[in-house]
Amino acid sequence: MITLATLAAATAQEVFTQGKEHLLQQNARSTKFSEFHGEDVCVFRGDNGLQCVGGCFMTDEQAARVGEGDRWHALPAKGVGVPHEHAELIDMMQLLHDLIMPWQWPEELRKLAQQRGLIY
Repeated sequence: MITLATLAAATAQEVFTQGKEHLLQQNARSTKFSEFHGEDVCVFRGDNGLQCVGGCFMTDEQAARVGEGDRWHALPAKGVGVPHEHAELIDMMQLLHDLIMPWQWPEELRKLAQQRGLIY
């Protein structure tokens, strides 16, 4: 299992496979009610006990340190222990989690794999 500690040494294929398997097994968005937005928003660790695709690479302690509300590509610059390796790939998967309905994830993940030269 890839964690923040091992992310830099992982291949893009390994990162994609872990994220894909996480999303497809969970088959639901990780959300939390936001009083500011007045609705559920996608988060790394949700009230519903689920995790965003980015959350599957973090422990609970790391997720608490990172905080909610940022896209993955912004995290390395914040100095919260998130490596820059694979930031774009995880960010693309995070957007898929946040913006695409779960029933559409398999097809969108296939497209992403094809675009990035990865194996679905």
